[in-house]
Amino acid sequence: MEDEILNKNFDDDSETENYSLNESSDVSTDEECDSILTTVQMSSSNCFIGKNGYKWNKNHAIIGRTRSHNIITHLPGLKGPAKPKPNCGIDIFNLFFTAAIIKQISEFTNAKIEEFRQRISDLTKSTYSNFTSEIEIRAFLGLLYLAGVYKSGHENVESLPQMEQAVTFFALCYTPAEYLTVDEMLVGFRGKCPFKIYIPSKPNKYGIKIVILADSRTHYMYNAMVYTGKYKTPKSKELSLPTQIVLDISQPLWKSNRNITADNWFTSIELVDKLKEHALIYLGTMRKNKPQIPPQFQPHPKRESGTSIFGFSGTKL
Repeated sequence: MEDEILNKNFDDDSETENYSLNESSDVSTDEECDSILTTVQMSSSNCFIGKNGYKWNKNHAIIGRTRSHNIITHLPGLKGPAKPKPNCGIDIFNLFFTAAIIKQISEFTNAKIEEFRQRISDLTKSTYSNFTSEIEIRAFLGLLYLAGVYKSGHENVESLPQMEQAVTFFALCYTPAEYLTVDEMLVGFRGKCPFKIYIPSKPNKYGIKIVILADSRTHYMYNAMVYTGKYKTPKSKELSLPTQIVLDISQPLWKSNRNITADNWFTSIELVDKLKEHALIYLGTMRKNKPQIPPQFQPHPKRESGTSIFGFSGTKL
């Protein structure tokens, strides 16, 4: 059974409020709310206990004011170099594929061509021996875009721009709405690649996994990262891999009070707590084998169909 983890935004209209705050202010600090929640929850001995001793209270406190980390301060929309509305399609194209990116693609492509030329004795018999230029690269990217418009996705493309540089401009040109989603996709690929993976449940099965952070309202890809294997960072032994991935991909949103949703591969109590430290709210399903899940939450033949059990821990539901 999967249970949802949610940093709770409490109802303002509840009639069961027992712990009222100063009505002269509309926003409460996290410390004030946490102290009230702790007082209410510790006053009751009714709680669920997970396998590792993690406690979930059966009741939660009602807070009459909006918590500070639920206030969105950065409004969604265009920003930075994209704020002056582009006049045509080429202006939008240049926002993401800058002159520096095009130059780098051209240089690496010519380096590969030079390597190819060294292996051929008679260049006159080779079709692909001439060096390319930045103009040709722009035209090639334009053809790829046109192929996508007409849904012609079977062209053989082996060279794409460096993803990290291109994605940087996605975040520079747009401020997302309050709700975002983290998910993974598998780009089909069967060539030689050190981080090619196999996922039998996917249509392509073999390919390169990309984790994407997208705006739930506009479907705009705000950030993305290629999964190249397990992290080798000082925090790799302290945090689980899914937690590190979500923290890294959501870093541009830290302290923005936004909401992130992901599936059960990413979800953990550890992730919820870490995101809360950076003023981000998390919603997602949780796998039933997590040690924090109490046995009462597991499937049981005597439980009535259609019933639900809720547990509360601080601001988590």
